[in-house]
Amino acid sequence: MELVAPSPEYFPSFRRALQEWGGAHQDGAGIRDAAALQARAGFEHWVEQLLAEETVPASPGHVTCTYRWIVEGDEYLGSIALRHELNDFLRSYGGHVGYGVRPSARGRGLASAALAQVVALAAERGLPEVMLTCDATNPASRRVIEHAGGRYERSVVDPDGHTLLHHWIRTGSHAQTDVSAVDIVGGPEPLTVGLHDHDPAWSARYAEHRARIAAALSGQHVTIEHIGSTSVPGLAAKPIVDVAVAVPDVTDESAYLAPLLDAGYELRVREPGHRLVRTPGRDAHVHVYEHGAPELDDYLLLRDQLRRDDADRQRYEDTKRALMEQSWEDTNAYADAKSAVIADIKARARSRTVHIRPVRSTDADAWQALYAGYRAFYRLPEDAEAVRTTWHWVSTGAHGLSGLVAEDADGHLLGLADLRRFARPSSATTGLYLDDLFTAPDARGRGVATALLHAAAATAAAEGASVVRWITAEDNATARAVYDRVAEATPWVTYDMRPSAD
Repeated sequence: MELVAPSPEYFPSFRRALQEWGGAHQDGAGIRDAAALQARAGFEHWVEQLLAEETVPASPGHVTCTYRWIVEGDEYLGSIALRHELNDFLRSYGGHVGYGVRPSARGRGLASAALAQVVALAAERGLPEVMLTCDATNPASRRVIEHAGGRYERSVVDPDGHTLLHHWIRTGSHAQTDVSAVDIVGGPEPLTVGLHDHDPAWSARYAEHRARIAAALSGQHVTIEHIGSTSVPGLAAKPIVDVAVAVPDVTDESAYLAPLLDAGYELRVREPGHRLVRTPGRDAHVHVYEHGAPELDDYLLLRDQLRRDDADRQRYEDTKRALMEQSWEDTNAYADAKSAVIADIKARARSRTVHIRPVRSTDADAWQALYAGYRAFYRLPEDAEAVRTTWHWVSTGAHGLSGLVAEDADGHLLGLADLRRFARPSSATTGLYLDDLFTAPDARGRGVATALLHAAAATAAAEGASVVRWITAEDNATARAVYDRVAEATPWVTYDMRPSAD
């Protein structure tokens, strides 16, 4: 498979592909009049239009776009498009990238291979990230996006009533090289503000800053979160509201830093991967990172743990009150003195965190180790080839399979679930069959299996499936205790028949 620019030479195979599509919309192809493409003259004119859109939008409502065709030899297999920017419509419903593979070529990993190349092309164009959307009822497309590193952000409903899932993929591109040293504007400052009992007004102040930041960065892909002690109800804190802002590219200061300074904030810290601005009155700190920065995940991990755990919240407050009995000539030294207890609280939060997501290509080794453990648990013979084959099926969507994994806060896999689509003729619906469910021995007792089952139910709901079904051994009491909490046992008996020509 290779990606090529549109060319008249693919006219015969393109016509065959159109017949396979049968009038259905082919995303990423740029087709606006399919009937005109049946004639060579109309096809060649359309190819010229696609190539021209590299620099000139097709209409005032469009953006410039790079089209590439997925081909093998002289056979057209599909299209993929990279839109160079987002207008209002694309920001809501379309995204930067659209793709489509002709029906006869699906299930071969072509979309995944094409998307990887187009993400690299986006990086060459200087796009730090690209947005993709897919229909919530299209699990195959969602797997393609998530295998490429797509991070789910939100869902929207389009004008036709379809639920679309928004994902973003980092390309690795930056406007310039990031700084390599820490620059604290104005130098160290003594700690002069004491602890205050929690004030509900802090949430209102955060809302005010959120609105100010959103207005300053309007039109950009940003996320804004309330972090720090003022974000935790019931926790004593210095009356300084901390805000975390995620931007596409932390090195592109003209895109976000200049607008924040214009909005009344002042630069305090510039360091690798992070910028800090604050109000002149020093009662609000705005921390800027890139989307996906681990520091953001750490802030939210600590915040959420302190919100839900009374003991950790009290321990943290006691630590802060004890430290405030001392004199601090540098606020950074005070922050460093809290690091040990913060690390311990985050470690405890990580040990309890279970996150469910679809499998990614980067899970190959860890997933196969888990699946080998699954086979051993059921006393199946060791078979590395069977493990590799199953991974290939699950990771590519072959045979209607898809995989979910459970991971901890550090990304270590804790368990897996493999789902397979099947038709239910008696009800004229579809269902999901849970082929495999396994929790690593050292992760048992943490709710991994339950979380995977809930995720399977959510997947079924999103796809419009009518049931999630699985079997288990009658004497597997431990598993059945879990299953009985989330599902209903049926009276049906399972039979297996050996294939035979007789």
